[in-house]
Amino acid sequence: MQKILWWRGKVLFAALGLIALSLALAGGALFVNHTQGTSDPVQSVDPFIGTQPAPANVHLGPGFDSGNVFPGAIYPHGMVQWSPDTTTAPGGYRYSQHNIQGFSLTHFSGRGCPAYQDFPFMPVLGSLTTSPEHASAYAAGFSHSSESASPGYYSVHLDSNIGVALSVTPRTGFGQFTYPSSTSATMLVNAGGSATPDASEGTGVQIVGNNQLVGSASSGHFCKGPNTYTLYFAAVFDHAFTGSGTWNGETINPGMRSSSGKHSGAYLVFNTTNQATVQVRVGISFVSVANAQLNLATENPNWNFDAVHAQTRAAWETQLSQIQISGGTPAEHTIFYTALYHALIHPNIFSDVNGQYTGFDGQVHVAQGYTQYENFPGWDMYRSLIGLMALLEPRATSDMMQSLVMDAEQGGGGLPRWEVANDNSGGMIGDSMDAVISTAYAFGARNFDTQAALQAMIAGATRPDMLSGKHIVRENLSEYLSSGYVSTDAAGSASITLEYAVDDFAIAQFAHALGQTSTYQAFLARGQNWQNVFNPASGYMQPRNPDGSFSANFSPTSANGFVEGDSAQYTWMVPQNLPGLFQAMGGNAIA
Repeated sequence: MQKILWWRGKVLFAALGLIALSLALAGGALFVNHTQGTSDPVQSVDPFIGTQPAPANVHLGPGFDSGNVFPGAIYPHGMVQWSPDTTTAPGGYRYSQHNIQGFSLTHFSGRGCPAYQDFPFMPVLGSLTTSPEHASAYAAGFSHSSESASPGYYSVHLDSNIGVALSVTPRTGFGQFTYPSSTSATMLVNAGGSATPDASEGTGVQIVGNNQLVGSASSGHFCKGPNTYTLYFAAVFDHAFTGSGTWNGETINPGMRSSSGKHSGAYLVFNTTNQATVQVRVGISFVSVANAQLNLATENPNWNFDAVHAQTRAAWETQLSQIQISGGTPAEHTIFYTALYHALIHPNIFSDVNGQYTGFDGQVHVAQGYTQYENFPGWDMYRSLIGLMALLEPRATSDMMQSLVMDAEQGGGGLPRWEVANDNSGGMIGDSMDAVISTAYAFGARNFDTQAALQAMIAGATRPDMLSGKHIVRENLSEYLSSGYVSTDAAGSASITLEYAVDDFAIAQFAHALGQTSTYQAFLARGQNWQNVFNPASGYMQPRNPDGSFSANFSPTSANGFVEGDSAQYTWMVPQNLPGLFQAMGGNAIA
């Protein structure tokens, strides 16, 4: 099966628009909130799209050679993403790889750096011969012909003759593992198996009674940043263990009921001679094991896998059916609804069923009257994705904006640039949450503390020392405020200047909508700072030196001074004033 190579969040909304246009040109149509059109959008989703790496002769750069998505089970914006791992590379799964190392509970879709993949569960047969610290030692082969995925569901039959089926609720997972008849059907659960290194403190497992396992993992460092998180889990099996133990590093400890540290895990042995399928329900929480257990008891209390799967499928049906299409081909429907499906995976629910969540300050808070969300890739979502989300789900998007407000309040006063769990990873450039919040409000998501949001936006744009977590909100802000641009002393300077100008324009529009006239006027003027890196002599955006001169030896196709692009691409990044850009280029006279 040929798979589409990649799909990043920042192109999703544009892609949906282009698909809609292609459908219209082909005699099809797109309807928002109507009942006609595709009767079952869930059937049109192919979660494997985006999992195939680029061909060997097409190198797009680190983080771009695959869509970095995963095929496993997830609820819309769910906290749990239970999916197979063939790699610890971004997304955790590559269609071209044929060995599964585990089925971990958390994943990050479409991002260019490894993340999450916490608590991989791996079913195996027989006694342990080496420490499961080495996940590859217990990896199992599989064929795509025995693999299936749809929104909220994943299954595979491993070459070890073990069947796996996974489904989820917003904060829990439900797994079915069907073993051959055996007295040594074993489940490995690796507390130290996260995609990025786990910390010794805060990582470990504990066996409880004869059918439960709890634990935690401290990980993070998304894109090698200083951001960290601690995730807790609680698992309940429908079979009593006939044996169990733990490991720590290279050492296997039969009969031991707990293990701690970054190389720790547990194994559980079952007798499947009378009942082949071992079921497990598992809850997670970023607050505590007790909250993970509460999430499990509230959302997933019964042993009814089919009911959980049906409820999650219905949730996806509701979300995807908000856009109905007609005409076109089945293949075009699949492309469209898979893109929409990927657009509704992140951000994720972060607060537990009791409203508790861990804030940027490391303290436990309660989300009063809203749901706290995590995982905001600002640079990747502000251009298009946030507008789509605000249109389709204004209530959830309002909660997301309130989540950012609370991140600012608890994290130093400024908005995070690239939020992962309860920390600011500082990824990419710009101050993109300004545009995220402004766009969400413009598209109808308005049930959040708008005044507090504006205050955080202004603070990040005017105070060079303003923090969000461990990061300065706007690097090189002093120079930007004094000169109107960021100079070549900073890598990617021209791109940073263009991003800040867009962010300032977003603040202006948000302030205008809230009746803050003086703020609107001040930031509207700052939104034209793109002019300070436009060189009329070349007709392109160009990096500028500290002394005001433009960089020498300029080439429009050089990436010098730009981030993941070049001047020929970035010159058009003036969405706030395209007529002004065209005029600066010479206007109609040179058309």
